[in-house]
Amino acid sequence: MIKKKEKQKIQLTAHGLEELKKELDYRRNVRRKEINEVIRSAVEQGDLSENDEYSLALEDSYANNARIEDLMNIIKNAEVVKNCNNTKAICIGHKVTLKAENGTEMEIQLVGDTEANPLQKRISSTSPMGSALMGKSVKNEVEINSPSGKKKYTITKVETPSS
Repeated sequence: MIKKKEKQKIQLTAHGLEELKKELDYRRNVRRKEINEVIRSAVEQGDLSENDEYSLALEDSYANNARIEDLMNIIKNAEVVKNCNNTKAICIGHKVTLKAENGTEMEIQLVGDTEANPLQKRISSTSPMGSALMGKSVKNEVEINSPSGKKKYTITKVETPSS
């Protein structure tokens, strides 16, 4: 008997899962209609062989449908990680303040892979920084490998986000 391979769960914060559900709803109910309207309009213009508007709308439709499928798979395999009730050990969902050796501070939030966005200071728990922080606590020092070399930080604050 062949065992069916179980899909790996995708860890997300509750907020992250909610955002993915909103994006899925938007793409299904709003974006899809917008694209279909552009396609309908282009078809009414006649010759589609040299109609850039039609070609671009079809590409948008394929990309939108692919993202809808991705979102459905992520949501289906999502595992909401409960915020730790305490701030003793860093886990997914925690906001962490770090102090670099040069004295500068930065605040990041550890999130699941699909929620990561470095521009919003949302760092994946499996990234080099996230991995170094998981399970650590205030006053611990961590060494993080970065493209510019190893950097040392001291954890100065750990908090559970309000939402």
